[in-house]
Amino acid sequence: TDRTPGKPKNTIVWNHVIVTELPGAIHEQKCKYCGKTKMSKQLQTTFWTMHLVDPVKGCPNCPLEHRQELAANSRSADVLRAASQISDQTPAMLAAKLNPPIRRRKKTDKLPKEPGTAASRSKMFANQKKPTIVGLCGSHRAGSFNKMLYNLAMQQIGAEGAIVKEIDLRALNLPIYDADLERDDFPEAAKQLKKDLVAADGIFICSPEYNGFCTPLLLNAITWATRGEGRMYAGFKEKVVLLMSASPGTMGGIRCLRSLQQMMQDMGAFVVP
Repeated sequence: TDRTPGKPKNTIVWNHVIVTELPGAIHEQKCKYCGKTKMSKQLQTTFWTMHLVDPVKGCPNCPLEHRQELAANSRSADVLRAASQISDQTPAMLAAKLNPPIRRRKKTDKLPKEPGTAASRSKMFANQKKPTIVGLCGSHRAGSFNKMLYNLAMQQIGAEGAIVKEIDLRALNLPIYDADLERDDFPEAAKQLKKDLVAADGIFICSPEYNGFCTPLLLNAITWATRGEGRMYAGFKEKVVLLMSASPGTMGGIRCLRSLQQMMQDMGAFVVP
């Protein structure tokens, strides 16, 4: 092959030029057809393209099909002008052929309007199947910032046209997960929780940060939801999961979101953000 290490592999011109690397980082570049030689530290792609395409000032022996191939793959105005000598097309025609003009949008062309409000979006998607979104909140204490954020977000999701299903994790009264309990007396609330997650199209989770992680209430519910009948991660796999956290601390719950994101992704969910 004429190509050598360090030479551009995707440039057609180097199929027709022999390059020899010499001491001192000098490249000896030699035309295969006429023997013209050029010494340079850099590979002269434009020079050799012009040399091979131009039949008057350049190589007299380069085959016509190679000249045309090189011209067709060049965007240089000088090369296009030289190519007009081997074609019945003018440089302007060649340039138009190689660089087709971009179609400008006419003033009469109307772009589709994007619905800007929840009401207009709901109307736009009225004929489509409404997604079911299950909401889980990791905190149910009185005055919880995350519960407030959760309630606001669920209202907005419902206003967008989705079917929302809120699950009160504290009301489920799930025991701390235990493998013996799973085998001998699996909680009915845990079975229903998994069914709700499996049937949902998406999941919204809002949780405060406890020691860099989500709350034990939420973690215990997720653990039970990955047990029982069916596939282990059926309640989360290929679901769109939205995560939120609120905190008066300087970190703003970012560590909780980071750990939850990793957990959800490991179970096959598509996490936002």
